[in-house]
Amino acid sequence: MRYADAVTARKVPAPLEVSLASLIAWLERQPPDEEYPWSCPQDCLLGQWLAAMGMPRQLIYSQSSDIGSTQPFKSIILRGEMTFGAALYRARKFARAGEPE
Repeated sequence: MRYADAVTARKVPAPLEVSLASLIAWLERQPPDEEYPWSCPQDCLLGQWLAAMGMPRQLIYSQSSDIGSTQPFKSIILRGEMTFGAALYRARKFARAGEPE
């Protein structure tokens, strides 16, 4: 079975859109004052985002850690105040300028 056919038949999950634009769109729907934990990859900001996109929980730990170690995601989730609103501010700033303060 081809991969595309397996996705259509729901035998494997569809590829996720792991992009800055996708993260910003998700952050815009989160409560801005809500804090997120950073120490648990399954419950951190990226873990919650991946879960919301439909990633199976058993894959989130490794994927969240891998994605969180790359830019721009590392700067967005680990710099400054750890609320969804602050992360959204950093993500938008990164999207405009390439690097948050």
